[in-house]
Order: sequence, then structure tokens, then C-alpha cells
Amino acid sequence: MLVYVVIAVFIAGLMVGRTPEFLGKKIGPYDVKMASFVILILAFSLLGFSAWASISSGDRLALTVH
Repeated sequence: MLVYVVIAVFIAGLMVGRTPEFLGKKIGPYDVKMASFVILILAFSLLGFSAWASISSGDRLALTVH
């Protein structure tokens, strides 16, 4: 959740035209890069696991009726 706060504060700081700060600490380029990297990893892992689930065989969970 803190990653989303860092991104939101950075974008709000850009819109207002001031240096973005959160709890008295300035948010620098490194912080924003790491926060966006975490969000990208989260998105790609969700997409990857969804793709894996869609192509894997779910025979173990299926109920077979004879």
C-alpha cells in the first residue's frame, strides 16, 4: 500500500508544481523508480499466473462422471 502512496504523492506533486514530499521526506527519482518497478512486477506476476492457469490441465480438480 505504501508503494501506491509514493506514486500518488509523486503524481500529485507534479500536478501542483512542488517537490513531492511524504511525511517530511522528499520523494526522489530512485523512490519513484522502485515503486513503479514493484507495481510492474505485481502486474506481470498476476498476468503470468493467470496465463499459466489457463493453459495448465485442471484434470486433478475436475469431477469425472462415468
